[in-house]
Amino acid sequence: MSQSVLIVNAAVGWRTGTSVLIRDGVVSEIGSCRARPGTRVIDARGGSVVPGLWDHHLHLRSAAARRRSVDVSAVTDPARFQAMVRAAADSKPLGAWLRVVGYDDDALGDLDAHRLEELLPSPTPARVQHRSGHQWVLNQRAMELLHEATGQSVPNDGVLLDDDSILAGLPGDAHRDSDIVREARLLAAQGCIGATDMTATIDPVSARELVGIVRRWLQLGVFGRARPDARADRAPVNGTKLIVADHDLPELDGLTRMITASRPGPVALHAVTYEALVLAMSALETAGRAGDRIEHAFLATGDYRKSYASGALNHELPRIGAHPGFIWCQGNRLARVLTEDEQEDYQRLRSWHDAGYVLLGGTDAPFGTPRLWRAMQCAVDRRTPDGRTLNRAEALTPEEAFAMFTPDGLSGTAATPEPRIGQTADICILAQPWAVVRRNLSSARVTATLRAGVVIAGGRTMDHRQFP
Repeated sequence: MSQSVLIVNAAVGWRTGTSVLIRDGVVSEIGSCRARPGTRVIDARGGSVVPGLWDHHLHLRSAAARRRSVDVSAVTDPARFQAMVRAAADSKPLGAWLRVVGYDDDALGDLDAHRLEELLPSPTPARVQHRSGHQWVLNQRAMELLHEATGQSVPNDGVLLDDDSILAGLPGDAHRDSDIVREARLLAAQGCIGATDMTATIDPVSARELVGIVRRWLQLGVFGRARPDARADRAPVNGTKLIVADHDLPELDGLTRMITASRPGPVALHAVTYEALVLAMSALETAGRAGDRIEHAFLATGDYRKSYASGALNHELPRIGAHPGFIWCQGNRLARVLTEDEQEDYQRLRSWHDAGYVLLGGTDAPFGTPRLWRAMQCAVDRRTPDGRTLNRAEALTPEEAFAMFTPDGLSGTAATPEPRIGQTADICILAQPWAVVRRNLSSARVTATLRAGVVIAGGRTMDHRQFP
C-alpha cells in the first residue's frame, strides 16, 4: 500500500485553490480535502495538476550513447565538420573508437568510406551516423576491427543501411546503465510516466534488460524484433517494429507476409515517404489488426488518407505515431529541401485526427528533439526555428497536442487536461495554471511527476499539519 499524497493550492481544469487527494495510488478526492497524519503534502503553488505524459516513440539506448558521441547535427559547413571530427579523433587514446552522430548529407554532401578517409586520415576507427539514424558509414579501420570482432563484413563503401545490429556492443557504442537511467529521469522530469522504445533491432532479451533498468522511473513499452518461433521469449516486446525502407521498398505481398508472421502482437510500420505510406496502408488493409501503428507518416496526401479511412470499415484504423518536434529540430532544412506541395503534406495532424485516426505523440529522441513540451508546441504553431510556418491548417489546439502525448493518445475531442476521481494517480504538476501554460506549451515547467501516486521527479514536501 503506497503512502497517501495530498496536493494543495492546485489548479484543476479551470478551478483554482483546489486540492487533490491520492490514496493507494488512485485519485480519491478533488476539492476540499483533509490531510491525515502520515500523508505526504505537496504544495502546487497555484500550478495545474494534469495527467502524466507518455513519449510514444523514442530510442533509449541510442539516446544514452549519443551523449558519449560527437554530435554534428548543427553543422552545415564541411570544413567545420572535418575540423570537429579531427579534433575529436586527436583527443582520443590510440585505437579508441570515434562515434559521430547527426550527419546531414543535404548540407555536408554524400558520405562513404572513401570520403571519410579523406576527411579523417588517421588510424582512429570511426563510424558516422546519418541524422535519420538509419545509416552508418564506417572508415577502413573500423571495418577491419568489426570483421575481427564479429566475422562479418561491411560493403566496400562502408555504408550500413537499416542494419546496425552488428555494431551493438562495440567500443564507442557501449554505454552504462547509469546513462540510460539519466535519460529515464530526464523524461520523468518533463512529466512522463511512461514511454515506448521503437528500436527495430531490439530483441526480447535486450528489451527485458531495458525495462528493468528504467522500471523505477518509467513504465516502458517496446516495439522491436520479436521471434515468432519463440513465443515465450516475446513477453518484454509489446509488438514488432517493421521498417518500410524508402531505399528498398518490399513488394506488397512480401510486406503483408511479414506482418502476418509478426503476430499475435501488433506491428508498427515505419513509413516516411508517400510511397512507403501507401504500401504500409495497403498491407494493413489486408493484414491489419487492432493496435497496429504507422510511424512517422511524414508525407501524406489528403486524398489517400480520406480514401483509406472510408474504406477500412472491417477493422480498427491503425494509430498514427506523430513526431511534430521535427518541425523544430529539422524545420529550417525541411523548408529548403521540400517542395511547396511536400510542405503542405508534411506532418499532417489535423487531417489524420479529423478522419478518425488516433494520434500518438513521440519525440523520436535522440533523432528528434528530446524536449517533449517543445514537440507538443510544434503541433500547435508548426513553426520552424527561423519563424516559418509549415502548413498551419494541420495545427492542433493546445489541448489536442497535450492529449497526443498522454498514454492513450489523441482520440476525439480533447478537453482541458485534468485528473479524474477513480483513475490511477499518474499525474504531473505544472508551475503555472493551464490557462497560462496553453499559451506556449514549450515554456511549461514541471514541478513534480507522480506514477501511481509515487513521486518519481520533483515534489516539494510540506508538513501535513499546516493544512486542515
